[in-house]
Amino acid sequence: MTASRWHSAFIPSLFDRMRVEKNPPYCWATFAADLKAGLILLLIQIPFAMGIGVVSGMGIPAALYCMVIVGIVGALLGGTRSMVSGPSVAVAVIVGSILATGNISMFELSVIVIISGVMQLVLGVAGIGRFMAYLPHIVLTGFISGIGLFLIWSQAWKLVRMGMPDIIIAGICMSVILFWPRRINRFLPAQLVGVAAAWGVSAVWLPGSVLLGKLPTGLPDIVIGIPSLNFLPQAMMPALLIAVIGSAYSLMIAHSVDSLTGARHNPNRQLAATGVANMAAGVFGAVPGSGQFGAMGTVLAGGKTVVTGVIVSVLTAIFAFGFGPYLASLPLAAILSLLIWMGWGLIDRQLAKRVFRIEARYGWVFAVTMIISAAGEPLTAVVCGMIAAVIGNAIALETVERDSVLSVPLMDSTLMPDSEIGEHDPFSARTGLLALRGSFTVASSRKLAELLEGDIRDHEVVIFDLSEMTHTDDSSSHLLKILLTKSGSLGIEVIVCGVPEHLRPSFDAFDVLHDVPDERLVGTQEEAREIAASLLKLSTNSAVQGP
Repeated sequence: MTASRWHSAFIPSLFDRMRVEKNPPYCWATFAADLKAGLILLLIQIPFAMGIGVVSGMGIPAALYCMVIVGIVGALLGGTRSMVSGPSVAVAVIVGSILATGNISMFELSVIVIISGVMQLVLGVAGIGRFMAYLPHIVLTGFISGIGLFLIWSQAWKLVRMGMPDIIIAGICMSVILFWPRRINRFLPAQLVGVAAAWGVSAVWLPGSVLLGKLPTGLPDIVIGIPSLNFLPQAMMPALLIAVIGSAYSLMIAHSVDSLTGARHNPNRQLAATGVANMAAGVFGAVPGSGQFGAMGTVLAGGKTVVTGVIVSVLTAIFAFGFGPYLASLPLAAILSLLIWMGWGLIDRQLAKRVFRIEARYGWVFAVTMIISAAGEPLTAVVCGMIAAVIGNAIALETVERDSVLSVPLMDSTLMPDSEIGEHDPFSARTGLLALRGSFTVASSRKLAELLEGDIRDHEVVIFDLSEMTHTDDSSSHLLKILLTKSGSLGIEVIVCGVPEHLRPSFDAFDVLHDVPDERLVGTQEEAREIAASLLKLSTNSAVQGP
């Protein structure tokens, strides 16, 4: 990779970003808008980040460190205007499930986070960022909806075990969030008011509730060490899951931000920046992060540039280092209620209502992914969701590709004059035409073989017209070779016409046309018909002369 490409894909400075985005030029008015949006977003994100720290199992400080580290790196290096990066609940649940196994230490988790960052960086620098959008939307939606269900039932169960005082505190916090006036919410977030109300009730009327306790303050510790060689293979799969989900989550949000700003994000730069941010997060023992839905709130609150993300990160650092000791008396139930509220917002309720009315293959993928994810098995959910999506797409492709095959008999009278047909019935069809149009893949190979073999057996000559074939994979190329070879073994004359030039490398690789004589490889169907007519004439003459 050249130095200029590396720079354009990965290492823009904050000033480069501002010059690109200065429309209008960056000035005090723009900074004031970014500062206002940053303050509003901070009030929303701090309570949620604390909840994400709880659900990740790494603790509240690790989530706040993520807001600082991932937020600043994402703002300086990212490829999305007004993007705010930090801890995300989808990634946090994956981390929590990894720690829940009891087989992973915090140091080993940091190694996993660093490896996931390296994967994201490599994908971004290699220019593969845009392909992350190919993760089926129905799988990602089902996964995130399942995460929402998991948050609801898991945090509600924690509240039940904590006792009635904590249930009451959580109910008060949730009630404030539900009924807080929307016209005020833009300036004073309901989540912050709900936590404050729950805090006051806990301090005055319900002193027996479970509290957060003392939180560590100061700079995070740097995690330095060399993992064992036996652990590295074990770390690859969870690291890949964090990398894939975090990347898809970030790019999905980037698309949403673009719809609000009218800009176009750079997916490779965004992916590379997220990778560097997560590498730094792993070094400092922070929760891995990604893009946040708060980025859309930033735009709606008037944020203009990536400076908003820097402001949020700096203010978070001040909060974490200066206010940590004062959070000891904050009731844990208030944080759990925020997680329940967050879970409710993650569920795609509109799609869930229509799941029985949409196409069955999409409904099954959504349901399977959501249910397994809700059971607290994020890795299994993504794998099963992808398998279900592949099977569903294969079934659909099988139907489409099967309908793209034209198999018609060609009457002798359309190929030869009556004088050359001889004693044969002029309406007989000793020649068959198989026209393969469009794309052919493994999805349809087996079914096509069953359909085409029957048609081939009915003729003395078969013309394979490939002029409208646009794509073939290894399985369908192998199928075509088998059909051509089998035709020859049955004594059927084969003619191939219109082989597209862009498919010749694939045909050569699988030796598809090996058994077809050069004189039977022609460019047009007219030429193929002439050859078929001559073959039929020879067959007729041989039949007349006898042995």
